[in-house]
Amino acid sequence: MNTTDIDDLVHTIIGCGVEVHKALGSGFDKEIYKACLAREFTLQDIEFVQNQDIDIVYKDQVVGERSVDFVVEDIIMLEIMTIDKLTDAHRIQAIHSCEVFEIANGLLMNFGAGTLDCKRVYNKKMM
Repeated sequence: MNTTDIDDLVHTIIGCGVEVHKALGSGFDKEIYKACLAREFTLQDIEFVQNQDIDIVYKDQVVGERSVDFVVEDIIMLEIMTIDKLTDAHRIQAIHSCEVFEIANGLLMNFGAGTLDCKRVYNKKMM
């Protein structure tokens, strides 16, 4: 997929988030927003995997597990938040998720504020 196609998909994902936020507003549990986004992705014919897990390996031993809310079209990692404000710490955590999952593009979507807040992140190791 070329850069323009990826950008178009990111805009479509954000549009799905806007649609969910317009319908629900803020104040619901993260799982409600995830369920609504999954429904919206299905209606938009967007392929996704929800609650994707990967083992974290250190010196040939599994030491933990990392999970992301969505992997969309196998090329975009999407994390859902329901907090007051996204911070640099959230952005850094999303970048690490992109690195662990070997995905170049990521998106943070926060439903906790009065308006939907989205931040795009990149795995610079893959660029």
